[in-house]
Amino acid sequence: MHTALSTAGEECAGSARPGRPPWPPWPGPPAPARSIFYHVTWTSPARNTDTS
Repeated sequence: MHTALSTAGEECAGSARPGRPPWPPWPGPPAPARSIFYHVTWTSPARNTDTS
């Protein structure tokens, strides 16, 4: 796991800093808000229904 607000995040592809592109190649929520929301929404098998 990586730390979004870590200084090392600049070198990490998973940097969640504002102005930087999202970590995943596919579209998703903004970096500052994708920490847990991304994991729950885009890694969930029911991401297409979003009824949970």
